[in-house]
Amino acid sequence: METMEQEVQAGRRGGGLVVAWRVLVLVLVLVSLQGSGAVALQSHLFPRGGDASHDPRSRDPVRYETLYWTQEIDHFGFFENGTFKQRYLVADQHWRMAGGPILFYTGNEGDITWFCNNTGFMWQIAEELGAMLVFAEHRYYGDSLPFGPDSYSDSKHLNYLSSEQALADFAALIRGLKRSVPGASRSPVIAVGGSYGGMLAAWLRMKYPSQVVGALAASAPIWQFPDMVPCGDFYRIVSQDFAAAGPNCGVNIRRSWSAIDNIASTAEGLAWLSGTFGLCSPLKTRQDSVGFKGWLQETWVNLAMVDYPYEANFLQPLPAWPIQGADKSPARLGCKRGSPPTPNKQRQFLSRRTKEAERRLAATAAITTSAGVDGGDAAGILSVKYEPNAPADGEKRGRRGGEAARAPPTFRSAGE
Repeated sequence: METMEQEVQAGRRGGGLVVAWRVLVLVLVLVSLQGSGAVALQSHLFPRGGDASHDPRSRDPVRYETLYWTQEIDHFGFFENGTFKQRYLVADQHWRMAGGPILFYTGNEGDITWFCNNTGFMWQIAEELGAMLVFAEHRYYGDSLPFGPDSYSDSKHLNYLSSEQALADFAALIRGLKRSVPGASRSPVIAVGGSYGGMLAAWLRMKYPSQVVGALAASAPIWQFPDMVPCGDFYRIVSQDFAAAGPNCGVNIRRSWSAIDNIASTAEGLAWLSGTFGLCSPLKTRQDSVGFKGWLQETWVNLAMVDYPYEANFLQPLPAWPIQGADKSPARLGCKRGSPPTPNKQRQFLSRRTKEAERRLAATAAITTSAGVDGGDAAGILSVKYEPNAPADGEKRGRRGGEAARAPPTFRSAGE
C-alpha cells in the first residue's frame, strides 16, 4: 500500500485534481472509521477514553498564527464600499508545500479561537495528510467586525450579517491564500465544518466549486428550513437522549414545565424556586419564570449536544456521556445530598457544568414531587410553554400574525 507521501507524489505527477480526490477520499474513510470497528487505526487517529495522556485538559495547546485578511463589507452590492479585517488562524507545521492539501474550517457563530481549540479531528489528521490548517472567522463574530464596535448597533449595520456574505468571505480568503502563500496555488482545498459551520462547508462546495474540491460537513442541518424539515425534530432528538438515560430522567424534566408554572403563580413559590435552584437573582414576577425555564432548557439542550462517549471540553470540561453522569448523581440515586463522593465519583463529576446539571436535575425532581404534576404523554421533555395563552398543540401564530401554522410538537418559543 502506498504511503501518504507516495500518494501525494503520485498526485503531483497526475495533477492537483488527483491529489484532491485522494485526500478527500482518505478524509472520508478516516471519518467512517471513527464509528467502525477498526480499532487499531482508530486508536491512532482518534485517541479517546481512559488513557490520561489523551485527556483533553492535559493535551498540549495547539499552535497557530493569527492573521487578518481585508474583506469587502458587501460582496454583492454597490451601496457599501467599505472593508473590514477578517481574522483567520493558520497552522502549517505539517504542510507539504507545492500540492499539500489545505483543510479550511468554515467558522461558526462565535470566536474562531474557541472552535480552533476544540476541533480535534483536523489537528489529528494534519500530519497524516501533510495538510495546512486554516480556521476562518465568521463575520460579525470575534475580531471580525465589519463596523467595529458599531457592528451590532442597529439593523443598518447588521444588514451584512448573512450566510451568503460569509461564504463570499471564505471564497475570497481562499483565493487570496492561493495567490499570496508560496506553494499554495496547487493545493486542493477541503472545507470542514460542524453544525452551522458544517452547513457553510457544504454550501461553500456547492456555491464555489472552483475554490473547494470537497467538503466535510458534520452535524450539518442544511435542510432545516420551514416546509422542508419539521421544526420540532431537533427537540425530539434532545428528548430521546434524556429518555434513554434513565426511566425517570426525561419524565421529571417533562413534568417540570407545568410544575414551574404552578409554583411560580405565588410569591412564596417564586421564592422557593429561587432558593432551590440557588439563583443569583431571585425570581420576583411570573414573567421572570419565563426566562428561568429558558435557562433550564438551555442546559438540557447543551448537555444533549455534547453528550459524547468520551471526555471533552467543548463547552466545559465534561466526562463521557454527561447526560448519564448528571442523571446518576448522588441526589438522583437517593443518596444523602452532600455526602462525600468516592474517588471514582470525583473523577466522574470533574466539571462544573455537570455538577450544575446534577443540581438542576435534582431540583427539577423536587419541583415535580412538590407540585404533584402528572407526567402526561411522552410528546417531548422540552415542551416549554412560554405563553400563558399559547395556541393549542399543532398550531402556532405566524411571525406577523394571520393564519395559524403548524407548530413544533415538542417546543414553543416566545412570540410564536
